[in-house]
Amino acid sequence: MSVDVSHDSLLLDHIFEDAQTLYALLDTDFNFIRVNKAYANTDSKAPSYFVGKNHFSLFPNTDNEAIFTDCLSSGKAYYAYAKAFDYEYNPERGTTYWDWSLQPVKDKDGKVISLLLALIDVSRRIHAEQLLNKAQEIANIGTWNWDIKNNHLEWTDEIYRIFDKKREDFGATYEHFLGMVHPDDRENVSQSVAACFDNLTHKYEIEHRILLENGQIKHVEEQGMVYRDVDNNPSRMIGIVHDITDRKNHELAIRRHKENLEEVVAEKTQRLIDAQEELLRSEKLATLGRITATIGHEIRNPLAVIKSMLFLLKKIDVPEKSKMEKIVTTTERNIDRCDQIIDELLTFSRTSILNRQEFSLHDWLNRFLSEYRLPKDLTIIHLFDAREDLIAADQSRLSRAIGNVIDNALAAMNISEQDHSLRPGSQLEFKTRSDSKMITLTIKDNGRGIPENILAKVFEPLFSTKSFGVGLGMGIIEQIVKEHGGEVEVMSQQDVGTSVSLSLPLP
Repeated sequence: MSVDVSHDSLLLDHIFEDAQTLYALLDTDFNFIRVNKAYANTDSKAPSYFVGKNHFSLFPNTDNEAIFTDCLSSGKAYYAYAKAFDYEYNPERGTTYWDWSLQPVKDKDGKVISLLLALIDVSRRIHAEQLLNKAQEIANIGTWNWDIKNNHLEWTDEIYRIFDKKREDFGATYEHFLGMVHPDDRENVSQSVAACFDNLTHKYEIEHRILLENGQIKHVEEQGMVYRDVDNNPSRMIGIVHDITDRKNHELAIRRHKENLEEVVAEKTQRLIDAQEELLRSEKLATLGRITATIGHEIRNPLAVIKSMLFLLKKIDVPEKSKMEKIVTTTERNIDRCDQIIDELLTFSRTSILNRQEFSLHDWLNRFLSEYRLPKDLTIIHLFDAREDLIAADQSRLSRAIGNVIDNALAAMNISEQDHSLRPGSQLEFKTRSDSKMITLTIKDNGRGIPENILAKVFEPLFSTKSFGVGLGMGIIEQIVKEHGGEVEVMSQQDVGTSVSLSLPLP
């Protein structure tokens, strides 16, 4: 079979000249032997312009010259992809990018006699990729391509930046990606991917966290779609990753600001409510003070006269004197009760000047309890645990406060309001504790306790659950303690008992 050499030569000439790829044939000194039209047009020259000229005289480049020299000496072809090149004499052209190969042409003895340079200008593609990468960087969005069958995962540069990962350190598999998902979110991500595989219409769309190697947590949003082969099996998945950490942080800051704002509004509202209640309380007390000042004098004088007359009646010898004495005694007791009510009103409504003295609370309590008229069948428990018990207080006012607490406790331990006998096993506990600033005296009984719906009202003036009195006992206790710079706390449980804690500052 014969070969038409002239025909093959014409065909090669045609390919060489009309190809879009840039071709240049160089001798072993890197002088141009021949270039095609595409190569010459790149520099707006005719192909003949290059013949006989040295490549590196026209396009000086130390790195490329070393590559050409190595190819000539080794006889091995060289390939480069998207290799950057700057025209020294035409800087206005900027950086260009080329896919190129350098093929040694050998004679029949294997000696390199020339070099064939082939170049493809990929500058537009590279510039487009750079623009895309820049846009992705600005938007914090990267794209990914997962070859499901071969389990190969490709990321754009922005995803590597989001995951703070170097390209060479990424395993390029789905499992490697999943390992960087926050442990608490992995199951959710896996289930979402599986749902895309199982459901033809399901779209992969999820927000989750990623855990970086330095311990930092980021929030990302992912979207993707599954592409299937002819058998409808998942073959490829393409999608995006959007770094939404800043948005999540802003949302968290807004939520916290909202919560703080709500707290501030609630606090301000409560202050207004408290101020209104205090105003109403002040108005009520002012009215109470005016009424008390007026009627206290007007009622006490007649009561004193009645009491004097009853005293005289006791001296008169009359028939059925014992019956009359019982009536007189009952009347005197009710006069004393009325007098006590007036005394409470006066005590509560007027401002007093404290006569402060320093004394040991423990010693004073022991004397106070020994002198107080307590029922004989009442068990008293002393638990004086406070290390510091020196206080500066008005003993008279403190006696009134503690006396009111004891009276309330005794009333709670009575069998009933009518029967003032104590229930069996009644006990009253006095316990002290102290810290660096305060000493607290807690008086605890095992009486009937206070219902929960009433407990919040015990300090309200004129509020009482008793059939007698005006409901100022607890108010007087609070008033006296606050005059000393302290606080009162009441805790109670029905059918268990009540604890009243009086906290006073240490001097």
